[in-house]
Amino acid sequence: MGHAQLFHRIAPIYQLFFGHQVRNYNRLLAKFGHHLPMAGKALDIGCGPGGLATALYRRGYEVTGVDFAPAMIKYARRLEPNIEFIQADGRELPFSDHSFDLVTAAYVAHGLPPQERISLYEEAVRLTRGMVLLHDYSRRRNPLTDAVEWMEGGNYFSFVREGEAELNQVFAGVKIVEASYWSNWYICTPGTAK
Repeated sequence: MGHAQLFHRIAPIYQLFFGHQVRNYNRLLAKFGHHLPMAGKALDIGCGPGGLATALYRRGYEVTGVDFAPAMIKYARRLEPNIEFIQADGRELPFSDHSFDLVTAAYVAHGLPPQERISLYEEAVRLTRGMVLLHDYSRRRNPLTDAVEWMEGGNYFSFVREGEAELNQVFAGVKIVEASYWSNWYICTPGTAK
């Protein structure tokens, strides 16, 4: 089963955590939002049921959410009808260059193989005229997360080992902010990589 099909099937479970996600992202934006553009157009890649997109919308952004799983988009549209949600692959999106002030992706990168992660980052660079925010796992390991990610068959383990180095290959600057004990905000500035 491919990732799109897997996430299409588990969308009913993900949407149950929508309220918790929105509260968590609201808390993070209140605490660390000063690192981001204060308003403007935002694109949330891999939006799932729309938790981060909704928190950004409530903070004043004009938000578009994209996800490759049709069921995720269905739930997102139902949970927050004021946001435009589009089904699309986050590595090749139907938007013009530099269309957004902020491009985000929460817990997307770790599920992709290294070359697809680089494609995601490059697409985010193409689309932003401001910055890129990736919310994903840190190098700290959680045994429960390890077990779930191992069963899911994603690329979590390579992301934990190599993610920061990959980001530094693509972005001119990467600021790491601890979002929780197990996760980081990777605040990325486009430009010529180091």
